[in-house]
Amino acid sequence: MIFYNLIKLIIKFAIELFFDEVEVHRDEYIPKEGPLIIAANHPSSIMDALVVAVKTPRKIHYIGHSGLFSNSIKSRFLFAMGIIPVYRREDNPEKMEDNEDMFRAAYKILEDGKCIGIFPEGTSQTDRKILKLKTGTARIALGAEKQNDFNLDLSIIPLGLYFTARHRFRSKVLLNFGRPIPISEFKDSYEKDEYEGVHKLNDRISDELVKLTVNVKKSEYNDFVTDLEKIYKANLKVDLDEDEQLQSKSDIFKDMFLSQQLADAVTYYMEKNPDGVNALMKDVKNYILKIDRLNLHDSQLQRDLNKANVGRRSWKIIFWSIIGFPIWVTGLLTNYIPYKFAEYIGKKSGYDETKTSSALMIGGGIGFLFYYSLETLLVYTYFTAFIALSFLLTLPFIGFAALAYMKKLRYRWRMWNLSLTLLTNKNIVKKLQLERRSIIRRLDLFKEDYLKVINQAG
Repeated sequence: MIFYNLIKLIIKFAIELFFDEVEVHRDEYIPKEGPLIIAANHPSSIMDALVVAVKTPRKIHYIGHSGLFSNSIKSRFLFAMGIIPVYRREDNPEKMEDNEDMFRAAYKILEDGKCIGIFPEGTSQTDRKILKLKTGTARIALGAEKQNDFNLDLSIIPLGLYFTARHRFRSKVLLNFGRPIPISEFKDSYEKDEYEGVHKLNDRISDELVKLTVNVKKSEYNDFVTDLEKIYKANLKVDLDEDEQLQSKSDIFKDMFLSQQLADAVTYYMEKNPDGVNALMKDVKNYILKIDRLNLHDSQLQRDLNKANVGRRSWKIIFWSIIGFPIWVTGLLTNYIPYKFAEYIGKKSGYDETKTSSALMIGGGIGFLFYYSLETLLVYTYFTAFIALSFLLTLPFIGFAALAYMKKLRYRWRMWNLSLTLLTNKNIVKKLQLERRSIIRRLDLFKEDYLKVINQAG
């Protein structure tokens, strides 16, 4: 347990640095003791397990695919962390009989009143959708209860994981816990027909996961939903702020909720009015391509524009560039090499985008630890230990300050570019604004119709 807590502390520190915010919603559903299974969607490979482990108050024994146990060193580490290997048919069909050991180990963990973590989709993917679930989660839960005459009082808590930007440093994550699913509710159907009982529970888990995160049902809709998020989410947030039930919710929860609604609405209209949606999809795509070519952002076209701002914005860019330049140079010298190393490691995992965030964090951890140690040793060689320690403690803050400076400078450059575009291509910008207003009007009509359908169904 000491080893587990030490590793958890290190991972927690790394996650706090890597993400800007990790929010947990409704963790009061997690019982402090007793057998429990947490079943989550799987959008970001290893990062999912790390985030859930450090943000859940209980020790989690994960069910992990056998490919993770590829050598003796990794196997010893994973077993020490309480991870149980499961053999998937697509990985090694000859090893499927070894899963009996996995079931026995899982039953023992639950009988001891501990917690198991499972990603029932079985694999990660880039599309934002809940895949068809493997039946292992339901089989473990019902099998454990059957072995104990349904006296375990076992529940499954569904968990929706939502990343605002899976591949970006300092993005945000939401852990959205759902209500516990008591396994005792499925006792009668399981005892009558085990196959039917397993699939009923499996369907229930799937339905709950769909409610807890963004689910774009068809892959071909994903790009369209992403485009709508770019140009219409701000409009929807205005309506959301007037909703009494959602006013108290956090920004990241509202962000996830709006993406859910957009995904559901696209699915609904693709079935009801495919021609109208396809025409809108084409116009939205063309509009976004046009603003991308001009290096503009949709939010810039939502306001009244004045080409006279180009002079004032030029002076602002010069002023802030001079003020922040020393911080940026210091941050560049002390953080650039490990930052680029982490970026390189992330790109090396590009064959599987679901692993990018964990590769970035691990690469960054190794790179920054080595480079910071080297820099601190160099300072210690020429100065005192106190100065070297002080220097080490300031390094992360200097790095974050340099990143904030670059982010602010990019924003000001975009605004200056807009003013310059207005000065040289005013008619093009005005046409884009008219095009945008036309798209928003059509989206508003779709929204009004969709809200009527929801209200009638409710």
